[in-house]
Parts: sequence; C-alpha cells; structure tokens
Amino acid sequence: MPQRKARRRACPTKCFGYTADCHTERYGKMLLHCSPCNNQQSFFHACGHRSCHRCQHHDTVKWLERQTQKLLPVDYFMVTFSLPYQLRVLVWHHQKSLYSVLFDCAVSTLKQFGVNDKNLGSEVAMTARQCQNHVTSDTNTIEGFFAHFTKSKKACACLQTLW
Repeated sequence: MPQRKARRRACPTKCFGYTADCHTERYGKMLLHCSPCNNQQSFFHACGHRSCHRCQHHDTVKWLERQTQKLLPVDYFMVTFSLPYQLRVLVWHHQKSLYSVLFDCAVSTLKQFGVNDKNLGSEVAMTARQCQNHVTSDTNTIEGFFAHFTKSKKACACLQTLW
C-alpha cells in the first residue's frame, strides 16, 4: 500500500510544480521586437497543464457553456447515498459486490420516491457516479476509507408535453 499511496500523491505534487512555474523562465520566453521604435518586450510561455487555472480558464468557461446548452429544461437535484462508518471494514473487503448492492438500492429508492412523491409523481431519470477518491484522513487505511455515491437526478414531470 505505501507504493500506491506514493504514486497517487506524485501527480498532485507534479501538477503543483507545473502550475506554480506557469509564465516563468522554466517554460521559456518569447521576445518581441519592434523595428521602427526599437522597443522590446518579453513574454514567458504558459505551462499548458490541464489543471492550471491561468492556462485553462478560457477553455473551462467554453466547456461549461457547451454543457449548459445540453441541459434539459427541468429541475436538477443532487442526492448522496453514504454507508455508515460501522460497515467500512466489511465494504473494504467486499467492494465490488457491496457497491453493486448499494447502487441497486439507491436506484430503486430514487425510482420509488419519484413515483410516490406528491410533487413529482413521475419517473425520474438519473446519472450516477461512484466517488472512490474521498478519503477522510491522510492514511490509506481501512479506518480512513470513505466512499459515497452521488445521484444527479433529473425530475422529468410530463416528458411528452415538454418536448
């Protein structure tokens, strides 16, 4: 396990190094020279790292705009399903089967909630994601293991009338 932990932490450390040196001499510079006035200006190159807020801000904004255009004209909700800490050891040793059960129960619960709820009274659509990278402590031990599921559900009340 220590090797895995070291490998996992190397990426954020490397990423920080790239972004901290963005627009510095590390990535070289461009020298602009104006012949008529003999003026010179130098600009340092960007790191171009995907996590750099200076390099990727414009691309991120464009991506968010594209994603927003894809949204359906319905209300969106986020629901999180978590397991109690008493089950951590059991889940740690049987992750595949127990996460599958949790997933099935979460989907079933949301579907039943959508049909039975006074306000919704319809079928709910959902996307689901398993978040494995949430660790509550610095150690990668069973005691520090934490996982949850997030359901992002789209409440579609009369699909036929909207589209």
